[in-house]
Parts: sequence; C-alpha cells; structure tokens
Amino acid sequence: MATTNPLHRTHPHPIPPISTLTLPIGGIPVTIHGLTELPPSTSFLAILWLLHPRLQDASSMTPLAAHCIHAWNTQVSNSGKGSTVGLIGVCFDHRNHGSRLVDAKANQAWREGNESHAIDMFACYNGTTHDTLSLLPHLPSYLLPHIPSQIPSPTNLLHPSNLTHHALGVSLGAHTAWQLILQPPFTSSTILLGCPDYINLMLHRASKSRLKSWTTAHPPGSHFLGSPSFPPPLVSAVRSSDPAALLMGTEWVGHSPPNTPPTSPGLWQPSQTQPSSPPQPSLANKKILALSGGADKLVPRACSAPFHAWLRDAADARGFEFTDVVFEGVGHETTPAMAERAVEWVCGVLACLGGEVGRGDGGGDDEVVREVGKGREEGNVGDKVGRRLEKGVGSKI
Repeated sequence: MATTNPLHRTHPHPIPPISTLTLPIGGIPVTIHGLTELPPSTSFLAILWLLHPRLQDASSMTPLAAHCIHAWNTQVSNSGKGSTVGLIGVCFDHRNHGSRLVDAKANQAWREGNESHAIDMFACYNGTTHDTLSLLPHLPSYLLPHIPSQIPSPTNLLHPSNLTHHALGVSLGAHTAWQLILQPPFTSSTILLGCPDYINLMLHRASKSRLKSWTTAHPPGSHFLGSPSFPPPLVSAVRSSDPAALLMGTEWVGHSPPNTPPTSPGLWQPSQTQPSSPPQPSLANKKILALSGGADKLVPRACSAPFHAWLRDAADARGFEFTDVVFEGVGHETTPAMAERAVEWVCGVLACLGGEVGRGDGGGDDEVVREVGKGREEGNVGDKVGRRLEKGVGSKI
C-alpha cells in the first residue's frame, strides 16, 4: 500500500516567498513561517499548525503555509482597513519521519510486510498529536525574541488570550488534525484526505490486505479486533483519543466490524472489557472543513462517512460548524482546487476572528465538487442523501 506524496501535484504555480525560522523546541526542530510578514496592526496571532503526509517531512508543508499566509496578508492589505489578526505557520517532522526517523519499516503498511501496521500508524500520528500539544505552551517563549520590530508590543501579542490555534493536515497529518480539533486550544481544523474513524479505516485495510487475522475468522473479520493485528490495548488507545470513538458512543463502528453480528463468537467488543467511555470533548464554537477525494482508495471516504453524518446531524445542537466536501474523481492526492478551497476556508476562519468578510468558500475550477448537506448518509457509501452537485469556481493555486 505504498503511496506517492499526495502533495506532489498540488502547487503547479510559483510559491509565494515566505520567511522561515527554525528553532529547536523541547528537542524538536520547529519551523515557523510568516513572522517577518506580520502586519503592523497585528494584536492577535493565529497559529496554523501544518501537519504533513506519511513518508514526507515538515518541508512538504511549506507551500501550503506560504499560500495561506500570502492569501491572508493580501486579503488584509486589499481590505484597506488592516486587520488585528496576524497569521504564522508552524511545521515539524512527525514521529518517525524526516529528522526523527528511527524505523522506516514502521511507516509501511501490511501489504509491504509490516505486521504491526495498525499499531505503528496510530502510535505515530497520535504521538504527533501529543507532540503538538507539548510544543504549544512553549512556542510563545521561543517566538518572543523573533517578533518583528513593526509589532509594538510582542509580549502582549504572545499572551495566551491573544493566541488562537488552528490545524491543517494532509493524509497522515489530517488524522492528527482530527484529533487536535478535540483539544481545547484548537478552534479550527482543515482536513485533507484524513479519517476520523481509525477502526473503520483499519477494518477496510485489513479486508483489502487479506490479513490472516481477517480471512481465517468466520465470518471474516469477526476476530480482527483483539487479534495480534489490532490488539486489545490498541482498541483501548483508540477509544481514548479517536474522534469517532469519543463522540459517537454506542454508534461507533468499533463495537463490531461492519456486517458482523454483535454476538459472533470471538468478537472482541470494547464494551465487554473496558471501563465506561471517556468524557466527550466539546466541539462548541469550533469549525471543521473535511476535503475528500471521491476516488480515494487509500483513505476511502466511506470509512469516514458514518462519523461525517453524525457531525452534520449534531452540528447545530452542539454549536459547531462542519463542512464536508467531496472532489469527484480525485484519488489520494491534494489537487490545486482542493488546496485553493482549503486556503480560502482558512482565510474565512481568520476573517471571522477579526469581524471581517472572508474570501468566500468556492472550489477550484475544472473540479466537480460535492458538498454534503444535512441528513444521515445511507450505508458506508455516503452519497445518497443531502448532497448537491456544483461546478467549483475560483482560481487554482
């Protein structure tokens, strides 16, 4: 299940120049983009944590950081009235990636000979979630000496009350971005090619990989949860941090594989051996954009569909915003139109912070975009209810 870089065709046009500063924070090299470009009017700082795909490193997110910062600063400049909100981007190598690589095999999938794929992948991106949260309180101290001279009060700017945190992740990084939106410091997440339901994703991969732990059970897959391929401690770890597991409760697919009777012999059910579920995190006042490829085989949208439907149904009552967009015919890649949609959406989130009008929420040209409306989807395909087809408009990055 080797994957090419899902960002390899994202930026066909020149990348805007952007300032870059790399600082070691807690033993992790952290790259900060956009400090020099902060407008003089900045009194609130939005920090965009950019999380890279599997098999890539922090540098792969530089173009997206540059486009987001350039788009926001241009929007502020063109408004004629300035903005009190400034934007910087923060990137670092995920665990076992880039400068932190210790075991290349652990980044591979079952089909590539890594028998502990499910364990390794979750440990990697869940660990990156913890790394982000550990860096977050220390970042302002390291930034303080580097705030540009045009900012009148750097100490004031970096006060916690003047900071907002936002995640933008691609593929593996998007899995982390899903986890980060559950954390209180984060107010928005931009998800590109990510899945919020790890159990559902691994059930799909185990089936497609024809694992022994899947095929030898009767019915197939009924012994997968709790098997060496997905051991009980991993199910416990997923239950404590996976968005679908935390928020869907008894509707969560992790209680039994799809199409498998709950009473099947040997089925390892979390509810039988685990304590009560952890408290549900709050999504109140948060914003989530999920961008998926309609033809993505590595992270199929069907694996996310039940939780996406749950989010759409819960959004109004729980006071959060969820936008669910499918790019027809797109596989596991971030197209220019998809990146443009993400950049526009980030600018819209920042405009709301500053009480301004955002750039809009259009798609890129030459892409057919399905924006999923309210209403629960049917089955795992998730394309029967509440969708509208529209031709995306807007310029490509």
